[in-house]
Amino acid sequence: MFPKLVYHPDDIFKVLPIGIHYSTLHEVEQVYSTNPARARLYDGLVDGAKALAIAGCKNLYLDGSYVSSKRTPGDFDACWDLEGVNLNVVDRIFIDFSNGTAAQKQRFYGEFYPSWLIEEGSNLLFLDFFQSVHNSEVKKGIVRIDLQNDPLLRSFTNDIR
Repeated sequence: MFPKLVYHPDDIFKVLPIGIHYSTLHEVEQVYSTNPARARLYDGLVDGAKALAIAGCKNLYLDGSYVSSKRTPGDFDACWDLEGVNLNVVDRIFIDFSNGTAAQKQRFYGEFYPSWLIEEGSNLLFLDFFQSVHNSEVKKGIVRIDLQNDPLLRSFTNDIR
């Protein structure tokens, strides 16, 4: 269950309180897929999560206006851990940024960044960058999804074990 969203001084929308909040894709759907635009983003998130899970990815972190009180977010932001990932299997869309994130946004309606890369504007790892409000020192929460044990993805991940 998600904690109640809170206001932060540097944000106009309510956001998750500080911390990494564990969830499943089903819980994300129940809480955040509340209108057609959000449902479309959720579908893209699940497609990306499946592809990463098949490659062995263990953790996906969800951020952005999708996990805020913004009524109609334009996309979602996610980052993923390298641990467990078979680089021979992972879809190149997750590691090729030659055209920025355009291909990801077209296919998934959101962005998936490697958590261990540095976000250029802040000089922080993406995992840390996602836990700050608008590149400030104000902290906020993010969602962690265990892709290898998520009930929605179990049939995909069982095939590779």
